[in-house]
Amino acid sequence: MTKDEAEDIKRHFDVVAEHLESKVQIVAEGVALNTERIEQLSGRVDRLDGRMDRIETEMRRGFSELGSMIKLSYGQIDTRLTRVETECAELRTRLEKVEAKLAS
Repeated sequence: MTKDEAEDIKRHFDVVAEHLESKVQIVAEGVALNTERIEQLSGRVDRLDGRMDRIETEMRRGFSELGSMIKLSYGQIDTRLTRVETECAELRTRLEKVEAKLAS
């Protein structure tokens, strides 16, 4: 191989290496941009997680309060129904006595 051929190969290699270096730089910049975007999205996801946790806590508290209100209402309805049933039984007893007196 002659000195000119060696110089030609060296120049060609330098051009190819420079081209590859520019391509690697472009890829590195793309990776850096993607990393930045991922970090931004990660921050947004963290904020959404916090909001979801607060919503879940509020919903649990709301359901707990609703359950308590339903129990209270059920207890009040049960008390009123028991009173109505008792009064109905008393009226039935009184009616039977009145009917018995009328029959005699």
